[in-house]
Amino acid sequence: MAVYLLALGDMAGHIMLILPHQSALRLVDLLLGQPEGTTQQLTPLGQSALGEVGNISAAALLNCLAAVLGLEARPSPPEVIVDMAGAIMDIIVSNACPDLSDLFLLESIFSGPDRAIQVFFWVIPEGVPA
Repeated sequence: MAVYLLALGDMAGHIMLILPHQSALRLVDLLLGQPEGTTQQLTPLGQSALGEVGNISAAALLNCLAAVLGLEARPSPPEVIVDMAGAIMDIIVSNACPDLSDLFLLESIFSGPDRAIQVFFWVIPEGVPA
């Protein structure tokens, strides 16, 4: 499962929040304040919640990078992709980034009072101006 966004502005690229399906369901429960295990399948509300987490997280990441580098960046609207990890990567790498040479992998944990969910951000830059 992934939330995919484009990085727009001076720092063009691709950002993906990637997590296994079960972790996505656990994160939906955390976001909606439900007991763990409540969400058994990803509903439109769950997809929207995950998309918003990707949007907020990507915007925070881009804001930090832009401030440090003195550049302008913003995320596109998020797209939630529900598929196997290999298929998700194939879509992104072969179609959007055929000349992939740089990849930044960031690990993060979303946590609440009774659980923590590990997620990964893949950031694929298209180039930063000199």
